[in-house]
Amino acid sequence: MLMSQFGIVARARILFAILGILVIAMGGGGMYVAQHIRTSVEEMITHQDQLQELASEFKINVIQIQQWFTDISATRGRDGLDDGFTQAQQYFEAARANITALAALDSTVSAAALTQALTEYYNKGQQMAQLYVAQGPEGGNAFMSTFDAAAEMMGEKLETLITRIQTEKSTAQQQLNFNLTLGTSASLIATLVLIAGLLGALWALARQLKPLVALQQLSMRMADNDFRGAAVVVHGNTEIAALSVAFQHLQTSLTNSFQRIASNIKQVHEVTRQLQSIAAATLSNANREQLEVTQVATAINEMAATVARNCPQQRRRFRRSI
Repeated sequence: MLMSQFGIVARARILFAILGILVIAMGGGGMYVAQHIRTSVEEMITHQDQLQELASEFKINVIQIQQWFTDISATRGRDGLDDGFTQAQQYFEAARANITALAALDSTVSAAALTQALTEYYNKGQQMAQLYVAQGPEGGNAFMSTFDAAAEMMGEKLETLITRIQTEKSTAQQQLNFNLTLGTSASLIATLVLIAGLLGALWALARQLKPLVALQQLSMRMADNDFRGAAVVVHGNTEIAALSVAFQHLQTSLTNSFQRIASNIKQVHEVTRQLQSIAAATLSNANREQLEVTQVATAINEMAATVARNCPQQRRRFRRSI
Protein backbone atom coordinates (compact mmCIF):
# COMPACT_ATOMS: atom_id res chain seq x y z
CA MET A 1 0.00 0.00 0.00
CA LEU A 2 1.15 3.51 -0.75
CA MET A 3 0.44 4.89 2.74
CA SER A 4 2.50 2.14 4.37
CA GLN A 5 5.61 3.76 2.93
CA PHE A 6 5.15 6.86 5.08
CA GLY A 7 5.69 7.38 8.78
CA ILE A 8 3.10 8.57 11.25
CA VAL A 9 4.20 12.20 11.03
CA ALA A 10 4.08 12.10 7.22
CA ARG A 11 0.66 10.47 7.29
CA ALA A 12 -0.60 13.10 9.71
CA ARG A 13 0.70 15.81 7.38
CA ILE A 14 -1.06 14.17 4.44
CA LEU A 15 -4.33 13.93 6.38
CA PHE A 16 -4.14 17.57 7.45
CA ALA A 17 -3.29 18.56 3.88
CA ILE A 18 -6.39 16.73 2.66
CA LEU A 19 -8.49 18.45 5.31
CA GLY A 20 -6.98 21.79 4.30
CA ILE A 21 -7.87 21.13 0.67
CA LEU A 22 -11.43 20.27 1.73
CA VAL A 23 -11.69 23.49 3.72
CA ILE A 24 -10.34 25.52 0.79
CA ALA A 25 -12.75 23.75 -1.58
CA MET A 26 -15.61 24.50 0.80
CA GLY A 27 -14.59 28.14 0.97
CA GLY A 28 -14.27 28.38 -2.81
CA GLY A 29 -17.58 26.62 -3.33
CA GLY A 30 -19.26 28.88 -0.81
CA MET A 31 -17.85 31.97 -2.51
CA TYR A 32 -18.98 30.66 -5.91
CA VAL A 33 -22.51 29.98 -4.70
CA ALA A 34 -22.63 33.31 -2.85
CA GLN A 35 -21.51 35.11 -6.01
CA HIS A 36 -24.25 33.38 -8.02
CA ILE A 37 -26.85 34.29 -5.42
CA ARG A 38 -25.65 37.90 -5.31
CA THR A 39 -25.73 38.06 -9.11
CA SER A 40 -29.28 36.71 -9.16
CA VAL A 41 -30.38 39.17 -6.50
CA GLU A 42 -28.76 42.10 -8.28
CA GLU A 43 -30.29 41.04 -11.58
CA MET A 44 -33.72 40.71 -10.06
CA ILE A 45 -33.50 43.98 -8.14
CA THR A 46 -31.60 46.22 -10.54
CA HIS A 47 -32.79 44.70 -13.80
CA GLN A 48 -36.15 43.02 -13.47
CA ASP A 49 -37.54 45.59 -11.04
CA GLN A 50 -36.42 48.43 -13.29
CA LEU A 51 -37.99 46.72 -16.27
CA GLN A 52 -41.26 46.25 -14.42
CA GLU A 53 -41.20 49.82 -13.16
CA LEU A 54 -40.55 51.18 -16.65
CA ALA A 55 -43.27 48.94 -18.12
CA SER A 56 -45.75 50.17 -15.50
CA GLU A 57 -44.77 53.77 -16.18
CA PHE A 58 -45.09 53.16 -19.92
CA LYS A 59 -48.57 51.72 -19.39
CA ILE A 60 -49.59 54.75 -17.33
CA ASN A 61 -48.32 57.14 -20.01
CA VAL A 62 -50.25 55.26 -22.72
CA ILE A 63 -53.40 55.40 -20.60
CA GLN A 64 -52.88 59.12 -19.97
CA ILE A 65 -52.61 59.76 -23.73
CA GLN A 66 -55.98 58.10 -24.25
CA GLN A 67 -57.45 59.86 -21.23
CA TRP A 68 -56.48 63.34 -22.43
CA PHE A 69 -57.71 62.69 -25.96
CA THR A 70 -60.98 61.35 -24.55
CA ASP A 71 -61.39 64.37 -22.30
CA ILE A 72 -60.78 66.89 -25.06
CA SER A 73 -63.07 64.91 -27.36
CA ALA A 74 -65.82 65.04 -24.74
CA THR A 75 -65.39 68.79 -23.98
CA ARG A 76 -64.48 69.75 -27.57
CA GLY A 77 -61.84 72.08 -26.09
CA ARG A 78 -64.35 74.51 -24.63
CA ASP A 79 -64.27 76.48 -21.41
CA GLY A 80 -60.45 76.53 -21.20
CA LEU A 81 -60.12 72.75 -21.58
CA ASP A 82 -58.08 72.93 -24.76
CA ASP A 83 -54.71 71.95 -23.19
CA GLY A 84 -55.42 68.26 -23.73
CA PHE A 85 -53.32 68.15 -26.90
CA THR A 86 -50.31 69.53 -25.02
CA GLN A 87 -50.75 67.11 -22.15
CA ALA A 88 -51.18 64.16 -24.51
CA GLN A 89 -48.02 65.15 -26.37
CA GLN A 90 -46.08 65.28 -23.10
CA TYR A 91 -47.21 61.79 -22.17
CA PHE A 92 -46.40 60.63 -25.70
CA GLU A 93 -42.83 61.89 -25.35
CA ALA A 94 -42.60 60.29 -21.92
CA ALA A 95 -43.82 56.97 -23.37
CA ARG A 96 -41.22 57.14 -26.13
CA ALA A 97 -38.55 57.74 -23.50
CA ASN A 98 -39.88 54.68 -21.65
CA ILE A 99 -39.44 52.57 -24.80
CA THR A 100 -35.84 53.78 -25.19
CA ALA A 101 -35.07 52.97 -21.55
CA LEU A 102 -36.70 49.53 -21.84
CA ALA A 103 -34.66 48.72 -24.93
CA ALA A 104 -31.47 49.83 -23.14
CA LEU A 105 -32.20 47.47 -20.22
CA ASP A 106 -33.47 44.56 -22.29
CA SER A 107 -32.11 43.93 -25.77
CA THR A 108 -35.06 41.66 -26.57
CA VAL A 109 -37.49 44.60 -26.40
CA SER A 110 -38.52 45.56 -29.93
CA ALA A 111 -38.20 49.32 -29.65
CA ALA A 112 -39.07 49.93 -33.32
CA ALA A 113 -42.33 47.95 -33.17
CA LEU A 114 -43.38 49.58 -29.90
CA THR A 115 -42.51 53.04 -31.17
CA GLN A 116 -44.45 52.44 -34.37
CA ALA A 117 -47.49 51.19 -32.48
CA LEU A 118 -47.28 54.10 -30.01
CA THR A 119 -46.91 56.68 -32.78
CA GLU A 120 -49.87 55.25 -34.69
CA TYR A 121 -51.91 55.16 -31.49
CA TYR A 122 -51.02 58.77 -30.68
CA ASN A 123 -51.69 60.03 -34.21
CA LYS A 124 -55.05 58.26 -34.42
CA GLY A 125 -56.06 59.61 -31.03
CA GLN A 126 -55.02 63.11 -31.99
CA GLN A 127 -57.00 62.91 -35.27
CA MET A 128 -60.05 61.66 -33.41
CA ALA A 129 -59.85 64.49 -30.87
CA GLN A 130 -59.40 67.08 -33.61
CA LEU A 131 -62.47 65.73 -35.42
CA TYR A 132 -64.50 65.92 -32.22
CA VAL A 133 -63.37 69.51 -31.71
CA ALA A 134 -63.92 70.54 -35.32
CA GLN A 135 -66.97 68.48 -36.36
CA GLY A 136 -68.50 67.34 -33.12
CA PRO A 137 -69.76 63.81 -32.42
CA GLU A 138 -70.63 63.18 -36.07
CA GLY A 139 -67.04 63.52 -37.22
CA GLY A 140 -65.43 62.05 -34.10
CA ASN A 141 -67.67 59.00 -33.80
CA ALA A 142 -66.98 58.06 -37.40
CA PHE A 143 -63.24 57.96 -36.67
CA MET A 144 -63.49 56.31 -33.23
CA SER A 145 -63.35 52.78 -34.63
CA THR A 146 -60.02 53.57 -36.28
CA PHE A 147 -58.65 54.88 -32.97
CA ASP A 148 -60.06 51.86 -31.14
CA ALA A 149 -58.21 49.55 -33.51
CA ALA A 150 -54.95 51.41 -32.90
CA ALA A 151 -55.61 51.43 -29.14
CA GLU A 152 -56.33 47.68 -29.22
CA MET A 153 -53.08 47.00 -31.04
CA MET A 154 -51.21 49.23 -28.59
CA GLY A 155 -52.88 47.42 -25.70
CA GLU A 156 -51.88 44.02 -27.07
CA LYS A 157 -48.26 45.03 -27.43
CA LEU A 158 -48.30 46.64 -24.00
CA GLU A 159 -49.86 43.56 -22.44
CA THR A 160 -47.34 41.33 -24.21
CA LEU A 161 -44.49 43.46 -22.89
CA ILE A 162 -45.76 43.51 -19.31
CA THR A 163 -46.53 39.77 -19.36
CA ARG A 164 -43.06 38.97 -20.66
CA ILE A 165 -41.40 41.19 -18.04
CA GLN A 166 -43.47 39.59 -15.29
CA THR A 167 -42.56 36.15 -16.63
CA GLU A 168 -38.88 37.06 -16.69
CA LYS A 169 -39.13 38.35 -13.12
CA SER A 170 -40.84 35.16 -12.03
CA THR A 171 -38.11 33.17 -13.78
CA ALA A 172 -35.47 35.27 -12.02
CA GLN A 173 -37.17 34.60 -8.68
CA GLN A 174 -37.23 30.89 -9.44
CA GLN A 175 -33.54 31.04 -10.36
CA LEU A 176 -32.87 32.86 -7.12
CA ASN A 177 -34.71 30.17 -5.16
CA PHE A 178 -32.79 27.52 -7.06
CA ASN A 179 -29.49 29.23 -6.26
CA LEU A 180 -30.49 29.51 -2.61
CA THR A 181 -31.39 25.83 -2.55
CA LEU A 182 -28.17 25.02 -4.37
CA GLY A 183 -26.18 27.09 -1.91
CA THR A 184 -27.88 25.43 1.06
CA SER A 185 -27.35 21.97 -0.42
CA ALA A 186 -23.74 22.74 -1.29
CA SER A 187 -23.10 24.01 2.24
CA LEU A 188 -24.74 20.92 3.70
CA ILE A 189 -22.78 18.59 1.44
CA ALA A 190 -19.55 20.45 2.17
CA THR A 191 -20.26 20.23 5.90
CA LEU A 192 -20.96 16.50 5.61
CA VAL A 193 -17.79 16.02 3.56
CA LEU A 194 -15.77 17.93 6.15
CA ILE A 195 -17.32 15.89 8.98
CA ALA A 196 -16.59 12.70 7.05
CA GLY A 197 -13.03 13.91 6.51
CA LEU A 198 -12.59 14.62 10.22
CA LEU A 199 -14.07 11.26 11.18
CA GLY A 200 -11.83 9.57 8.61
CA ALA A 201 -8.80 11.38 10.00
CA LEU A 202 -9.71 10.37 13.54
CA TRP A 203 -10.27 6.77 12.42
CA ALA A 204 -6.94 6.70 10.59
CA LEU A 205 -5.16 8.22 13.59
CA ALA A 206 -6.81 5.73 15.96
CA ARG A 207 -5.87 2.89 13.61
CA GLN A 208 -2.27 4.06 13.55
CA LEU A 209 -2.12 4.37 17.35
CA LYS A 210 -3.96 1.12 18.08
CA PRO A 211 -0.73 -0.97 18.25
CA LEU A 212 0.46 1.30 21.08
CA VAL A 213 -2.23 -0.20 23.34
CA ALA A 214 -0.98 -3.71 22.59
CA LEU A 215 2.62 -2.59 23.20
CA GLN A 216 1.58 -1.03 26.51
CA GLN A 217 -0.09 -4.28 27.61
CA LEU A 218 2.99 -6.24 26.53
CA SER A 219 5.28 -3.93 28.51
CA MET A 220 3.07 -4.34 31.61
CA ARG A 221 3.24 -8.15 31.28
CA MET A 222 7.00 -7.96 30.85
CA ALA A 223 7.19 -5.76 33.97
CA ASP A 224 5.44 -8.63 35.82
CA ASN A 225 8.05 -11.09 34.44
CA ASP A 226 5.54 -12.60 32.05
CA PHE A 227 7.15 -13.12 28.67
CA ARG A 228 4.73 -15.72 27.35
CA GLY A 229 2.49 -13.31 25.43
CA ALA A 230 2.52 -13.23 21.66
CA ALA A 231 4.72 -10.60 20.08
CA VAL A 232 3.03 -7.47 18.73
CA VAL A 233 3.67 -7.37 14.98
CA VAL A 234 3.11 -4.07 13.17
CA HIS A 235 3.71 -3.97 9.42
CA GLY A 236 4.97 -0.95 7.57
CA ASN A 237 7.74 1.61 7.92
CA THR A 238 6.20 3.69 10.68
CA GLU A 239 7.74 4.65 13.99
CA ILE A 240 5.36 2.30 15.78
CA ALA A 241 6.46 -0.55 13.51
CA ALA A 242 10.09 0.15 14.45
CA LEU A 243 9.08 0.26 18.12
CA SER A 244 7.29 -3.08 17.67
CA VAL A 245 10.43 -4.64 16.22
CA ALA A 246 12.44 -3.28 19.16
CA PHE A 247 9.91 -4.79 21.58
CA GLN A 248 10.15 -8.14 19.77
CA HIS A 249 13.93 -8.14 20.13
CA LEU A 250 13.65 -7.10 23.79
CA GLN A 251 11.05 -9.77 24.49
CA THR A 252 13.14 -12.46 22.77
CA SER A 253 16.32 -11.33 24.53
CA LEU A 254 14.72 -11.23 27.97
CA THR A 255 13.00 -14.58 27.41
CA ASN A 256 16.31 -16.20 26.45
CA SER A 257 18.08 -14.56 29.40
CA PHE A 258 15.48 -15.73 31.89
CA GLN A 259 15.53 -19.21 30.37
CA ARG A 260 19.31 -19.34 30.81
CA ILE A 261 19.00 -18.08 34.37
CA ALA A 262 16.35 -20.68 35.12
CA SER A 263 18.54 -23.41 33.62
CA ASN A 264 21.53 -22.25 35.69
CA ILE A 265 19.42 -22.15 38.85
CA LYS A 266 18.24 -25.66 38.12
CA GLN A 267 21.82 -26.82 37.69
CA VAL A 268 22.88 -25.10 40.92
CA HIS A 269 19.95 -26.73 42.70
CA GLU A 270 21.02 -30.15 41.39
CA VAL A 271 24.63 -29.58 42.47
CA THR A 272 23.43 -28.42 45.87
CA ARG A 273 21.29 -31.53 46.22
CA GLN A 274 24.26 -33.70 45.29
CA LEU A 275 26.49 -31.84 47.78
CA GLN A 276 23.85 -32.30 50.43
CA SER A 277 23.79 -36.05 49.69
CA ILE A 278 27.59 -36.26 49.86
CA ALA A 279 27.66 -34.26 53.06
CA ALA A 280 25.01 -36.51 54.60
CA ALA A 281 26.98 -39.61 53.59
CA THR A 282 30.21 -38.11 54.96
CA LEU A 283 28.51 -37.24 58.23
CA SER A 284 27.13 -40.74 58.48
CA ASN A 285 30.56 -42.23 57.89
CA ALA A 286 32.11 -39.89 60.39
CA ASN A 287 29.51 -40.80 62.99
CA ARG A 288 30.13 -44.50 62.33
CA GLU A 289 33.88 -44.09 62.58
CA GLN A 290 33.46 -42.07 65.73
CA LEU A 291 31.35 -44.85 67.16
CA GLU A 292 33.92 -47.42 66.22
CA VAL A 293 36.68 -45.29 67.73
CA THR A 294 34.63 -44.96 70.88
CA GLN A 295 34.10 -48.71 70.99
CA VAL A 296 37.85 -49.32 70.46
CA ALA A 297 38.69 -46.81 73.14
CA THR A 298 36.27 -48.49 75.51
CA ALA A 299 37.80 -51.88 74.76
CA ILE A 300 41.29 -50.53 75.37
CA ASN A 301 40.22 -48.99 78.62
CA GLU A 302 38.68 -52.23 79.71
CA MET A 303 41.85 -54.14 78.71
CA ALA A 304 43.96 -51.61 80.57
CA ALA A 305 41.83 -51.99 83.63
CA THR A 306 42.04 -55.76 83.42
CA VAL A 307 45.80 -55.58 83.03
CA ALA A 308 45.99 -53.24 85.92
CA ARG A 309 44.14 -55.69 88.16
CA ASN A 310 46.14 -58.62 87.01
CA CYS A 311 49.61 -57.04 87.39
CA PRO A 312 49.99 -57.31 91.26
CA GLN A 313 49.07 -60.96 91.26
CA GLN A 314 51.60 -61.68 88.55
CA ARG A 315 54.32 -59.90 90.53
CA ARG A 316 53.57 -61.89 93.64
CA ARG A 317 53.64 -65.13 91.69
CA PHE A 318 56.93 -64.07 90.15
CA ARG A 319 58.45 -63.36 93.51
CA ARG A 320 57.30 -66.67 94.91
CA SER A 321 58.86 -68.56 92.08
CA ILE A 322 62.18 -66.95 92.79
